[in-house]
Amino acid sequence: MIHKLHPGEELACYRDAARALQWDPLKLTTIGEPILYDILERSQVLVASYSSTILESLALGTPALVFDGVLRRKLLHGPDAPLNRIPGVAIAYSPDDLKALLDARQAAPPPDRAALRASAELREYLSGLDGEAAARVAALLA
Repeated sequence: MIHKLHPGEELACYRDAARALQWDPLKLTTIGEPILYDILERSQVLVASYSSTILESLALGTPALVFDGVLRRKLLHGPDAPLNRIPGVAIAYSPDDLKALLDARQAAPPPDRAALRASAELREYLSGLDGEAAARVAALLA
């Protein structure tokens, strides 16, 4: 697992947390330098909360697991939420959900990256002419 730092984050904070929480350094690597797209193109899955990197990941053909542990975004909550309609997206509402989704992704065959990139649902989510596309993207940034 690779944890890509946001440009404003400091690596030392995560090193201290990793030691305190006894995270296995062979399973979790925290980095700041590589370009996000390079990592996403080589990854099996992205795990994020409220971030436009979910959409970037899907546009590159990498599935995304969204962790919404506080249930505060109608955009993400419930089976009819717009983000649920995009192939390659799964939403976890608890740490147990996230673990189950990660286990399922690991056991699944490799994703069809071309299909994810070309998804009509992704295109509609990003640029649907319903007057709400900007609001959907902005909700991921909040």
